[in-house]
Amino acid sequence: MVVHGLEQARETKMAYVVLKLKIISEPTVRNRADGSTIQHCIAISAASKICDLYIAQSKMKHIELGKYITVTRCRLNDTVKVTHVNFTEETKVAGSSAFAYNEDVVNDFSKAKIVTIAEAIGSPLKRRLSITASVITAQPEKCGKGWKRRDITVADDNGQVMIKLWGDKATKKLCVGQRATFRNLRKEEYNSQKYLASTNETELEIDTTETERQVIMEGIDEEGQTCTLICKDASVYKAESTLLEAAFGHLNQLTFPIIIIII
Repeated sequence: MVVHGLEQARETKMAYVVLKLKIISEPTVRNRADGSTIQHCIAISAASKICDLYIAQSKMKHIELGKYITVTRCRLNDTVKVTHVNFTEETKVAGSSAFAYNEDVVNDFSKAKIVTIAEAIGSPLKRRLSITASVITAQPEKCGKGWKRRDITVADDNGQVMIKLWGDKATKKLCVGQRATFRNLRKEEYNSQKYLASTNETELEIDTTETERQVIMEGIDEEGQTCTLICKDASVYKAESTLLEAAFGHLNQLTFPIIIIII
């Protein structure tokens, strides 16, 4: 069966279809639950519908930013917020002639205006957006074959949300208490958990004007009159023991973790 427009394809939920698409984002690698990886990118169809493409590495021919393609014998799973297009082993990909589409649909989807965390969580799936928030947890970097990721949790006055930073974004130095603007994130959802993820276009702007920040202290190493504060985010500070005792009392009676403000 040949389907020229996505509206018809929607009626054939999970049936084999043919689509004409234009790739509008750089392909990125996604890791799967079984440890394997798959390529992912965003496209717009000839019917001016945003499509979420999941592509096996063997099917990556012709998949380039800005390229027009015809995809045959793909599988389509349409949801309320986004159309998922899966490339099976039977899928064929070929170059295509250009077609007209509604550029406002692409601009509306990809524009990354700054929103609150509450607005981000309530946004459509895959929507590009930006937020300004403070880091409240920062997990160690995780690595796999061909991928690396770091999960952080950020908060503003309207709520909190997890951000998954992929690739080189995972190596950015972010500490608990730092305030930053995250530009060009993507709204995601997995097992009913809503979160944000970095994209190839994600930029981090760390606020260096902050004069104080909150850290979680997990221990103290006493060295004579000087103490080393051991913090959850791997940062290290030194302070005179007399100052710490004035603030907390007897140091050997402290119960960790303790939230402190670094000025």
